[in-house]
Amino acid sequence: MNKFKVGDWVRCNLEKSNERYFEGVRQITGKQGMAYCVDSKYVYMANELYLVCGFVKGQDIEASVEYISSWFKGEFYSYDPTLIKPFLILRKDGTITNCIYARTIEPEYKPYSEPKLEWINEQKTIKAKGIDGFHTIYGCEKLYNNWIILIRDNETNDEDIVSLLQMFNCWEWQDNSPCGGLVEANNE
Repeated sequence: MNKFKVGDWVRCNLEKSNERYFEGVRQITGKQGMAYCVDSKYVYMANELYLVCGFVKGQDIEASVEYISSWFKGEFYSYDPTLIKPFLILRKDGTITNCIYARTIEPEYKPYSEPKLEWINEQKTIKAKGIDGFHTIYGCEKLYNNWIILIRDNETNDEDIVSLLQMFNCWEWQDNSPCGGLVEANNE
């Protein structure tokens, strides 16, 4: 079920034969339970709508003026569905640029340089990417100047070892977040 909030821009996905269909983009102005009002004219169920722009003013995003391969960072300013380039982006120099594409900035991760004691103390759980089944971290050792992580399969109790690089490339935390440290954002 899609979840929308007041101010989101949405598009209706109902058939054109339905009186409530609209091709353009509309802004949600209020909600009543599971139904959402769009432009205070009609009421739509959440499954009849999909989100076009979920950014909030001042949010750091990446945008592209023409080509999807040429991204720059800026702050979301507003969204105007009547424009060919509907995303208005505030650049660091204070100018506003119209863009055709916009996306959230995904955080970047890198392999850990050393293990953390809380992984062992809290018996942190990891899982292989794309595979069901969990492993618990129960220790770590330094082997030939490289850290290895000792893990145990939660079902079979089989033990295994992974390097920090393997942990980053092939494993993820139980909540699906990367097994790596967050790369500090550089201010462009």
